[in-house]
This record gives sequence, C-alpha cells and structure tokens, in this order.
Amino acid sequence: MRAAATTLNNLANALGERGDLSGSIKMLNEALATFREVGDKHSTAAVLGSIAARTLQQGDLKQGKKMLEEGLAASREIGDQERTSTALYNLGEVLRWQGDLKGARKMYEQAEALSKQIGDQSGVAYALYSLGDVSTEEGSFVAALDYYNQSIALRTQIGEKGNVAESQMALALLLFEEGDAIGAENTVREAREEFRKEGIGDDEILADALLARILLSQKKLADAQKETSGLHDLLAKSQDFSVRLRASIAEAQLAVAPGQPQDAVRILQTVIASAKRSGYFGYQLESQLALAEVETASGKVSAGLTLAAETRRAAQERGFQLIAYKATRVIASKSTTAQKRQPKRNSRQFGMAAVFQTPSYESPAMVRVIVCNACAKQPAIESSNGFVM
Repeated sequence: MRAAATTLNNLANALGERGDLSGSIKMLNEALATFREVGDKHSTAAVLGSIAARTLQQGDLKQGKKMLEEGLAASREIGDQERTSTALYNLGEVLRWQGDLKGARKMYEQAEALSKQIGDQSGVAYALYSLGDVSTEEGSFVAALDYYNQSIALRTQIGEKGNVAESQMALALLLFEEGDAIGAENTVREAREEFRKEGIGDDEILADALLARILLSQKKLADAQKETSGLHDLLAKSQDFSVRLRASIAEAQLAVAPGQPQDAVRILQTVIASAKRSGYFGYQLESQLALAEVETASGKVSAGLTLAAETRRAAQERGFQLIAYKATRVIASKSTTAQKRQPKRNSRQFGMAAVFQTPSYESPAMVRVIVCNACAKQPAIESSNGFVM
C-alpha cells in the first residue's frame, strides 16, 4: 500500500508541474489517505504540504491554510524541524495575503528562529525577505531595506541566483515607492533577466508587471507596451492565482494609459471581485486603489474619491500604511483640485473633514539616503510571494 501511495504522490507532482492542479490535488488526497492508513507520518506531513501548495496555487486560501495547519501539527509530532519551519513560513504567507500582518510577522519570525537553530540558511533568507514584505506594506521602508539586504547577502552566499533576483524585485519596489524610478527600472530589469535565464515564468510575469508600472510613471507608454508585450501570453500559462491577480492590475494600468479607461475599469472590477471572494485582502486594496485612480483621472471624481477613502480606512484598520498613504495622496490631490474650482465650498460639505489625516508613514527622503548607500555596496533588490514546498 505504501508503494502505491508513493507512486500516486509522484504522479500527482508530475500532474501539478504540467498545470493540472485539480488532478494533482485529487491524487495527493488519495495518497494522503493511504499514508495515514499505514501510519506513515513522515509521508503524511510531506503530502499535506504538497496539497497546501497546490490548493493555494488555485487561490483557495481557506483550504490551503487548513492543510498547512495540519501539516505543521504533523511535522511537529515527528520532530521534523525543517518541515516545521517551512510550514510556519508558508502560514505566514497565507496570513499576509489575508491581511493579518501581525500574524504573518509572528510566523516569519518563528520560521527564521527555527531555521537559524537547524542551520538552514535558505530558510532564514526566505523569512527575512518576507519580513521585508511585511515592513514594506506597513510603510516601514528602513526596516524593509534592512531585511531585504540581509536576505540578499545570504542568498548570494549560498548561490541562490533566482532567489537573489526575487529580493532584487523587492528592492526595486522600494526604490519605486520612494521615487527613484530609474534605480527601480535598472534593478527590475536585472532581476527579470535572471528569471528568464532560469525559466521562472511566474516571477518573470511579476517583473514585467512592476516594470510596466515604473515605465508608465515616467510617461513611457511605448516602452511599457514594448517591454511587456509578452505579459498576456505568460499570464495565460500561469497556474498561480495570486500572480494572475497582481499582473492583471498592471494590465489595467497599461490599458488606461492610451485612453482606454473602460477596459481598465472592467479588468480592475474583475480583480477586486476575485480578490475579495478568495480573501486576498492586500490585492483587493491594491486593485481598489488602482480603480480609484482610474475613475478620478477619467472624470468620475466623486466615485473615485469615495473608493479611495474606503480603501484608506480599510488599509489603516489592518496596518497597511503604504496603501493608506497612497490613498490619502489620491484624495488630497483631487480634493485640492475640486476646492480650487469651487472656492465657496469647503471639505466638510463633501464629508472630507478627516481625509487629510496622514497615516503613519516614513519619509521617502529619509529612505532615499539609505537606499542609495546600500546600492553603492551591492546589487539593488523585490520580492514575489514565493511559496516554499
């Protein structure tokens, strides 16, 4: 029976690699039942992790989290510290996607501590890089930079070129958010080249999406369209739900730039619905903010301001200070314009009395000095949401 279950497990993994996630999950569950029946706890823990990974690729956070929690318990029962560390890290990823930044940080810190204890440098680097992601979402750029630099150093030391490129992507995002579009562009191009060399399609998609945002911010529409011409085809091949969500936001931004706001609105409304239904809180906020920007830019100022305010409130409640800050900028810029056009009215007439309360957020100028100093010492670095199996 154990041999048959092992065969099923191998076939399931092959199906998953070919993109048949449903078939893979079905076989993995059959293998899991057998391993449990024969009392093979080590294989049970391993298969639970595989089911979680495939389930999360489909975008089912609730079921994926359930499998991870079962896998964590199974790993702890048999004393498998490496698998325990991996489960803790992956639970952190799920919690972050669901919008629980404090819970995610706790899991990452536990994973980091356990990985250090067992000498797993790769595991330490993963935890540091994701702690950087949490800090970025909290608006703590100085802390994020430190985490990313630590992860880069470790990944460089152990020769994980693809993962170094992931960290470069994270740093590129930091550079972009604090206003260094040129530095961000150079960094993301370097990372994308590594993804292409290693055939990491999903990370290449995320690099294309970030590069599109960077180029559009510089009013380089033609360059953005040229550089991301393969994005749609890559997306069609991706089996990762979260990757498709993130890249679709960039597709919407590419659509609105040449004057097609109706296409952007359609895409973003679909992304918002999918993210909300699946529980991807952070991506829901990102897509809502993007839609608010599209609406205010295309003349639907009232609807855009309302959505931006809703997004800001939701972001502040969960500690997503970076998004809250960007939503405040949208509200402030459009509200200021409206006030100039209608000098006899004031913000209270529009229910905007609290709009200009700036959320806690680090000064971009303060981050710039640190980022530039770091760039002089080593390659610049972002992160995609890598799920560890």
